[in-house]
Amino acid sequence: MKAACSTMVSMVESGGTADPAAARSRFRRRALPWLVACSALLLAACAPLPQTPEKKPVDTGPLVFPPPPDEPRFVYERSLHGSADVVPEEEDSKLRQFLTGQGPKSGEGLGK
Repeated sequence: MKAACSTMVSMVESGGTADPAAARSRFRRRALPWLVACSALLLAACAPLPQTPEKKPVDTGPLVFPPPPDEPRFVYERSLHGSADVVPEEEDSKLRQFLTGQGPKSGEGLGK
């Protein structure tokens, strides 16, 4: 307690400023752990991911409904996102797409 009071008295007597060397030393003591922690975090974030063996896709055959052992009645061919997936393309639209660079028309969306 007496050391703290003498430090306060010396600070008041010196105009409110402490010894610059002591202030730098306190700053280094406080900043060093933060600097080390941030550096470790940065190095850990930049580390490469561990190599995992590539899994080969398993061929399960065509997607059918109902599943075996029942006789399949429906076979999945592709997904439909809009009316443009159902309407066949005309030769004129293919030429227009080639000349203008526009993509195929999206058509109307499918909904309930």
